[in-house]
Amino acid sequence: MTEGINDAGLEIVRHFEGCRLEPYVCSGGHATIGFGAIYAADGQRVTMGHPPITEERAEELLRRDVNISYRAVERLTQPYTEDLTRNQKSALASLVFNIGSGNFRASAVRSNIVRGEIENAGRQIYQWRRAGGRIMRGLVRRRAEETDLYFAV
Repeated sequence: MTEGINDAGLEIVRHFEGCRLEPYVCSGGHATIGFGAIYAADGQRVTMGHPPITEERAEELLRRDVNISYRAVERLTQPYTEDLTRNQKSALASLVFNIGSGNFRASAVRSNIVRGEIENAGRQIYQWRRAGGRIMRGLVRRRAEETDLYFAV
């Protein structure tokens, strides 16, 4: 059984996603609620007509979604998952939460891990600092925090 994202990884996601209790359109163009959830508690896609949620529900959705991302990291980094520390997996879960598992699957970060180049993989996280083709200050800061967590002892 997976242990799930650690507190440091969860805090990165919480900080950079921010929390909105009413639906909004994220930078990726998706109707979103809470800390970046695109799926409501019932599993349906969030719409702009979705009712507001409580802070408690936002936290539940966050924990559900980051742990889905964490499990995706474990699945997609085989056979080297056991070589990754919990900090590394948590940093990668934050990355996957933000860019999606499909993008992670095709990334240089993952390619390095599955070649056993664990340290080099951490140096590739910064590449994911663009949105709409532009380098975004918030993504630069987020990738720096994820990289710091990745290399934390």
